[in-house]
Amino acid sequence: MLCVCFRGVIFYRTIKDTLHKEYGTEVYLYATTANELRKLIKENPADYPSTFLIDGSFAAHCFDKLSIRELKSLFNADADPSDCGKWKISAVEWKNNIEMALIALEAT
Repeated sequence: MLCVCFRGVIFYRTIKDTLHKEYGTEVYLYATTANELRKLIKENPADYPSTFLIDGSFAAHCFDKLSIRELKSLFNADADPSDCGKWKISAVEWKNNIEMALIALEAT
């Protein structure tokens, strides 16, 4: 599911063009999975990869704070229970966010 953020509200990507035509403003896309992030990066090569990470998300935090080496190490490990508790995410979501941060960082 690709998400669109417009005036602080997240919508599905399918209405991106409608919002752009209606309001004449830039609409931002956010990925919620690693595959969506890969697709957005490929489709928008002029945009900085981290712009597709949801602001304030665990993925954005990892992108800002960790190196590629650290992210690879984390990706190959089990989910950190303290991170999951702090960010209120499941182990699967933790792994997905680590992968998304790694993809974005490698694409920069």
